[in-house]
Amino acid sequence: MIARLLKWVLILVVFAGAAVASGYLVLRWVIRSENRVVVPEVTHRQVVYALEILSDLGLNTRVERTEFNDSVPIHYVISQDPAAGTEIKSGRDVRLVISKGPAVVRMPNLVGLRSAQAEVLIEEAGLCRGPTATTFHDRIGMDRIVAQHPAAGQRIDRTRCVQLLVCAGPMPTAVAMPLLEGRSMAEAVLLADAARLHVAPPDYRYDGHVPLNRVLSQQPPSGTRIAQGRQIELIVNSPLGRSPSDSQVNSAEPSLVRYRAPVGFLKQHVQARMIMDEIAVDLFDGFVAPNDELWFARPTLPGFHLEILADGRPASPEVLNGLPIDLTDPNPDSP
Repeated sequence: MIARLLKWVLILVVFAGAAVASGYLVLRWVIRSENRVVVPEVTHRQVVYALEILSDLGLNTRVERTEFNDSVPIHYVISQDPAAGTEIKSGRDVRLVISKGPAVVRMPNLVGLRSAQAEVLIEEAGLCRGPTATTFHDRIGMDRIVAQHPAAGQRIDRTRCVQLLVCAGPMPTAVAMPLLEGRSMAEAVLLADAARLHVAPPDYRYDGHVPLNRVLSQQPPSGTRIAQGRQIELIVNSPLGRSPSDSQVNSAEPSLVRYRAPVGFLKQHVQARMIMDEIAVDLFDGFVAPNDELWFARPTLPGFHLEILADGRPASPEVLNGLPIDLTDPNPDSP
């Protein structure tokens, strides 16, 4: 009886041990399988596809290098490490070698295309854009490619830069430079515009023997043959061109002009400028806090007047005659 009992106890112990051992092995296999993945095949796949597949499996993508390859298209995977089918832990790196495409490509035909279209084709071919020159042409449209180097169809290295010759339009017509000296600035601009010439921002010089706002000199001189579209330079008679050493500087002292922003809660947009005929010089353009003051020197020059706008409307500043300032002092004392 005791022997039979011991036999059953021994059988129960053996079964219990087997159950514990099998449970341990199964749990270990499950945990081990959760922490390890099989590396997929990504060679000859587009790099974006490889990145998505590896990321979904919890693997890191590392680009080891890029290299030219005649059989693998650009931006495709040449090789991978570890190889496909390898079992590795999640979170490990998979190193890729990416193709830069063939080292030699066929030069595309760019002649007749706009420069922006040519740039796209050059970039798609993996080439660099070299120096660009311009030329005039009567039958090819503006901004279109007249010639290219290397020539279309030629097989070249991807490291080669492409040089382009771009059309700048038809050959401009030559015109005679009109006589602008002695004319008003408005007349000079109209004459230059009629000749299809561009007037650069004028320089100023003062000559008391010449009416104000008249052209004192021009460049190029009148009668010179120049191409239409060229920029010309003028010097205009204006007190803005005076210097303190000029013999004809007005000896009268300038008066002070004060503008005070009204009391309130909002800032006011104030603009101040000196105007003479068609010439305007900005003195101030900004926002002023309530009750703040602005001071300006109003020179006593014929034809000049000071204009102050507050929020786009004419303002009435206070003119303080008899309070001269020294224009040579960059920081005059407030009265």
